[in-house]
Amino acid sequence: MRSRRALVFLSCLLVLVVAGIITVRLAQGDDKPTEVARSAGESACSARKTREHCDEIHLDGRTWRYAYRPAEKATADTVLLDFGGPGLSALSGSLGLGPFLEAYPQLSKRYNFLVIEEPWVMRALPDGCDAAMSGYYLAYRDATGGGVAATKSMVDKCDLRGGGWGFDRESYGKLVKAIAQKHGSQLKGFIGHSWGATRLAYLGKDAPEWSILLRPFPVGVDSETLVRTRAQLTATLYPAVAQVTGSRIDTRSLEVTQFDQASAIVDLGYVPSEYLAAESAGVRDGSGLAQIGKLSDALWGRYGTDSLSPGNLAQFQEICAVVGPLAAQPLTITTSADALAARFAPCAGFSRNGLVASASPTTCVVTSKYDSVAPEGLARSTYGTLPGNVKFVDTDEKSHSSFAGMEACLTHVGIAN
Repeated sequence: MRSRRALVFLSCLLVLVVAGIITVRLAQGDDKPTEVARSAGESACSARKTREHCDEIHLDGRTWRYAYRPAEKATADTVLLDFGGPGLSALSGSLGLGPFLEAYPQLSKRYNFLVIEEPWVMRALPDGCDAAMSGYYLAYRDATGGGVAATKSMVDKCDLRGGGWGFDRESYGKLVKAIAQKHGSQLKGFIGHSWGATRLAYLGKDAPEWSILLRPFPVGVDSETLVRTRAQLTATLYPAVAQVTGSRIDTRSLEVTQFDQASAIVDLGYVPSEYLAAESAGVRDGSGLAQIGKLSDALWGRYGTDSLSPGNLAQFQEICAVVGPLAAQPLTITTSADALAARFAPCAGFSRNGLVASASPTTCVVTSKYDSVAPEGLARSTYGTLPGNVKFVDTDEKSHSSFAGMEACLTHVGIAN
């Protein structure tokens, strides 16, 4: 009964969390996101409503938002949970903190849980930034040949090199310590999905006693290696693409083009496994025009007609600082490799910040050979050489959004049902 109950909880978690992540990624397209409207003296938690409990703290001249969920029994022991991204709103309710804790009651009974909101959510766009993001998008979408200039304009007008859209090693580490001091808590564990592994690396020597890294980003890998490996794996998993011609559909303000199809193939890496066969077939043969449009919009964070979500800025800023520049930028987007390269185009001019992967004394790493977003080979070469008790859990789950492997990792770090 315990095993069956765990499977039921896990199934519910996977449905809710994966659906939440996909919903966040697909909630773009023609629908404009809600703007931040914060009046003088209004709290950061009130300015943009959340579906998670919201706390805030003032540090270094700005206000940071987070959720702190106490354990069932009073304790100082705390787990830092990072759903990944960058560019996702952790407190929106779509990422499933509640279902996560319900699925693993052995965690919520024993530990307080901390989830930190990314800073871009509450930051206003500089003048000209929104138009510059649109220019970047359209330069690649319309194959104008102006991608390099449009990308540089976006980097400049959106202050991507100035910091503040995403986290960095200093801001993240200081914030975690400040929140711990405020609540009198002590960080004992870390659970990070995807980019969450980078956030663990930000903690460095302050990493907690144990960590679980689900489909981790290979911290320390450069952009050339990352894009090449992802492009090769994506092409292997989704071959024989029959390229679409420009087509209008009733549900989208922009026509569906080769640009969208190439982008959609990249975004197939996030589709839940149970839907992947059907979705990928329609994307590859060009028959699923509506889904091609939705997946493309999810990859680019498009809303309205040609606007991009500011979550992109957090993604560009954090990732580019870690992986550095990509040597060549495509002129047209007709393949998944082109789409990947265009998404890393803003990294031109960035220098790698020297961040290296971190592990805890006890660490569990979940991978899948079918994961085109966080390739298994890169994860193993990154985390397999780190000191400490590092265990790898291999799964056959194709979706990068999957949380499969959690149960085995909980056992490894000493948390049994």
